[in-house]
Amino acid sequence: MIGTLFSRIAYFMCMPFLAIYLTSIKGIPASVAGMILASSALVGVITSFWGGVLTDQYGARKILFTTAVVWGLVFFSFTVASSALQFFVINVLNGICYSIFEPATRKVLSDHASEGNKLMVFNFRLTALNVGAIIGPILGIALGKNSSILPFVLLGTMYLLYGFSILFTLKENGTADAAEQAIQKSEVKLVPALKVIFTDKVFMWTLVGTIFTFTGYSHLTSTLPQYFSEPTIFRKGVETFSILLSVNGFVVILIQYPVVNLMKRFTPFISIALGNVLISLSLVMFSLSQHFVYLLATMVVFTVGELLLGSMIDILIDELAVESLKGTYFGAISFMRLGNALGPMIGGLVISVLGFGKSTMLFSILAAITLFGVIALLISRNLYLRENDMKMMEALRENV
Repeated sequence: MIGTLFSRIAYFMCMPFLAIYLTSIKGIPASVAGMILASSALVGVITSFWGGVLTDQYGARKILFTTAVVWGLVFFSFTVASSALQFFVINVLNGICYSIFEPATRKVLSDHASEGNKLMVFNFRLTALNVGAIIGPILGIALGKNSSILPFVLLGTMYLLYGFSILFTLKENGTADAAEQAIQKSEVKLVPALKVIFTDKVFMWTLVGTIFTFTGYSHLTSTLPQYFSEPTIFRKGVETFSILLSVNGFVVILIQYPVVNLMKRFTPFISIALGNVLISLSLVMFSLSQHFVYLLATMVVFTVGELLLGSMIDILIDELAVESLKGTYFGAISFMRLGNALGPMIGGLVISVLGFGKSTMLFSILAAITLFGVIALLISRNLYLRENDMKMMEALRENV
């Protein structure tokens, strides 16, 4: 959790400003910048399944350490890149590291949290992520926002330290050895694992729903930074956007536990679908006014939507997953990051066609695309309820 906190502070110091850096400093066109931003998520989709499989095969300790060290070196590479092609390649490597690292992290939390405390543990992780989202953008502004390479140096250093801390902490706690011994006893094969995942209809419809949902969410670090950096619309847009990012993290921490406790009454499907609706609504709201108080209110709406996704996706996958393939399921749900690839690509394309002069139409199109996720999630929920009813009927027949 501590490693997550400090690495996320460093991440939010620089990555949200990458779109501004590419377009404003490097002079890369918005459509090309969108492709660069999308590259990490797109390659992450291709490699995410392998992240889960590797975790089930070799153990989370080895995967977390190796990936964090490589990831740190990748972030250092951002400081020496100059061309669009170089940024593209480096961001591809960024996506590969993320897709391997995340399922391993979630598997550690799932394996070592007691059944009754899993929601709380995943929420603690979400809290650490959002504390980083509060502090990081403010530090990014203080260190030079869109022109300084120092944030990338700090980010690379933080992940190197994170990797070594994971190595020593897991070893000292004795968790790594036990987990790895259990994994060595059960060999996870790729093809059978793929068959289990892709014949699970509930999981697949859930995946489709989260892809569309994250298409909308991805605009927070791709389309919206470009919108706020447009001088014809905002006088100090970059500074305003940095404050809004910090508000985003602060609001999550402030209302996280009351909202999560409220949503316990409903299935995770409903929580995620409602989060989709609020994110879609907020995208349109961002285009309707430039008044700071209104923008704060809009960010609160967006943040509540984000919060309804948060740990609920982890809880849902933990519930749906086959026990022996839990890491693989957590890896497969990372395919939802296809939305993080589609978002910047679609946003960049629509910006190129409409420009920010028709911002309401632009964000309405993005919101409409996001809302397709609600349909998929409701289908997934109905299939899940139907399967549970069938299992109950079978159990009753066996007991008769």
